[in-house]
Amino acid sequence: MQQDSQSERLIFANEAFRLTPAGVFQDGAEARVLSPRHIRSTWRRSLGAAHGTATDHFLRKPSGAYPRYSGSIPVLEAAYNLALCELEDDTMDGGLLMAGKTWPRVWTRDVAYAAHLSLALAAPERAMQSLRARVRGGEVVEDTGTGGSWPVSTDRVAWALGAWSLCLDTGDRDWLPWCCAVLRRTLLRDEELIFRPDGLPRGESSFLDWREQSYPDWMTPADIGASCALGTSALHAQARHILARMLLSLGEKEEAGLWLAKAERMKKTISRRFRLPESGRYGAFLHGRFYETLAPRTDALAESLCVLFNIADGRQAQDIVARMPRSPYGTPVYSPFKSGVPQPYHNRAVWPFVEAYALWAAGTAGNLGAVSLGMASLLRAALLFGTNKENFSITHRGDCFGTALNSDRQLWSVAGMLSLFYHNIFGLQWSDGSLIFSPAIPREYGGDHWITGLRLRGFTLDLHVHGYGMEICGCLVNGREAPPVIPADSTGHFLVELELNPMEGTESETAPLPGVQFDLPEPRWLPDEAELAWEEVEGSEFYVIYRNGLPFTQVTGTRYRPARALCADWYQIQAVSQEGRESFPGEPRVCCPPEARLELPPATIGENGGEYPVEAGQAWLDTQPHTRCLLYAPARIDAAGDYLAELQYSNATESRRDGDTCALRDLFVDGSFHSTILLPHNTERGRWDDFSWTSPVAVHLDAGAHRFALRFTARDRNANGRVNQCLVRTLRLTRIASRPSPPSEALSEGK
Repeated sequence: MQQDSQSERLIFANEAFRLTPAGVFQDGAEARVLSPRHIRSTWRRSLGAAHGTATDHFLRKPSGAYPRYSGSIPVLEAAYNLALCELEDDTMDGGLLMAGKTWPRVWTRDVAYAAHLSLALAAPERAMQSLRARVRGGEVVEDTGTGGSWPVSTDRVAWALGAWSLCLDTGDRDWLPWCCAVLRRTLLRDEELIFRPDGLPRGESSFLDWREQSYPDWMTPADIGASCALGTSALHAQARHILARMLLSLGEKEEAGLWLAKAERMKKTISRRFRLPESGRYGAFLHGRFYETLAPRTDALAESLCVLFNIADGRQAQDIVARMPRSPYGTPVYSPFKSGVPQPYHNRAVWPFVEAYALWAAGTAGNLGAVSLGMASLLRAALLFGTNKENFSITHRGDCFGTALNSDRQLWSVAGMLSLFYHNIFGLQWSDGSLIFSPAIPREYGGDHWITGLRLRGFTLDLHVHGYGMEICGCLVNGREAPPVIPADSTGHFLVELELNPMEGTESETAPLPGVQFDLPEPRWLPDEAELAWEEVEGSEFYVIYRNGLPFTQVTGTRYRPARALCADWYQIQAVSQEGRESFPGEPRVCCPPEARLELPPATIGENGGEYPVEAGQAWLDTQPHTRCLLYAPARIDAAGDYLAELQYSNATESRRDGDTCALRDLFVDGSFHSTILLPHNTERGRWDDFSWTSPVAVHLDAGAHRFALRFTARDRNANGRVNQCLVRTLRLTRIASRPSPPSEALSEGK
């Protein structure tokens, strides 16, 4: 009777589900742990089915030499064993790790995040081989993605997280110099092409690579390539910090100092450019067409990385974790949810690997309430579904069915479950050349926890944690009292036993966690030449009008007549509800007097800029010698000043959501290099009659004649390496009154 009572005590309960040591219970369904290797779930098995039919999941003993977990809470044992079985199932021939059942290949960001979360410890050889497989020509390969991948998607540097975790966990001296060379080359290539004057990288939010799910509707792949994301910026800062540590390990102190200085400058710039002054949190991305605004949205992965990378520390880290919006089923990947997206995927969803990072950050910041929900979220999903799913919907009561895409045994979800044990229950981390222990265990999860057979560097480790809380009050190493520290150069076997001090305030209910909400739809322009007019947004109380990236007035109606100006102004409209819900600022609309705009047709094509005439006002560009250069008709500038240059183009090599053939060209002004222009996929594959505009670049022009040219140079190598093509039409020049001037912290500063 006592055992039954213990198995039914509540570990976690909210309005959505209950978790006990023996199982999970939700909506009339349950997942019972009948033994550490047997889960019986009555959750439905397909979309439209009802709960109730039992499915047994028998978990075999893995064949590999994995660390093994045991403890006093059966649901934890079963979840750990399930993760190990799925890790083995995600192993392909040759020892490579697939991204999941539906994604049977190696992906850069997936294996990098998975190695960082736990697989550098649980499966180091396979993680190492998989990271090696994502290097080509001495550089890390960007995954396929929005607009044809790099340099629209620019989060390939997540590779550094996994590579450095393997350096720390294995101590492999051959791995270290190779990783150092790859990372150095990758970072230098990125600095050549994607960095802004303020020292931050352009590009898409890491892993949020379905633009319709998370970006404003009006943003094209070109707009995304010109934006700047919090999470991707945090990855680049940490990659430079990691490279500095690699170089120090190899004795290259001078170069290490240069990279460390870059990392620290980037971290300071991130805090300044992304911080929301009213809350202390960070916004998700800087976006706009030349005049940018900060999206005041929560990107859970990005903010968690900022906590873990010490970009936000101390009180700010605590505030970020405490104010991160949560749903009853876990932490959504971003909030508020985007209105009008028909199916959950990134929108309205929890991704277990992101939950694992939020959980890790919550433990780091000492928020055991957030730790409790994060642990329950991961356990609920894995046990009810019988697999570590790619994602699950918040608005469909936490179901894994009905999302746009999903996969069983998603690799980074498996790794996220293992991270719950390694980083939160046992608190394993490297610091100053030693392995230290920082458990973060809420009261309800207290008890006895064992991990055995850990292989780290030159030693093996068995670890026992008893109790709950975050403070170690007793430590035995091989039966003797000792500090909870194992030096990295240790050899042999260690048995470490930790006793936690159950301090006051470790209950999960000490602080309520913020909820989530929907945004308002973006206002859409109406055709009106005389004034600004837009469609009414349901639920809005008033509209904020932005001019050149800054809010300058608000109205309750849906029309506004701007004052006539000598130069172009960019206007955006944002809807705001009575309770403070906001839309994204809508698509920028240019109000421009005719004399402030000039359009140049393409003139001649050829290696030297004059061999072939242009037909039908458009030019085909690829990497062949005779199509590497395009000259535009001469420009006659009447008034000196700052102008924005934009190219009308089509890249239908693949769809705008996929591929690796983003086209790149160098813009030359009067014979001198000015900037590299991104020409991403802008339509669906094969629709070469669909044209849009590149992101604008600023150029100062004196009065008089000027020549513009597009050239393919060595700088313009894209992610594909072979296919780099597009159709180009008009070059448009628009005069502006002034440029925005963010603080400049160039990467070369201090060299």
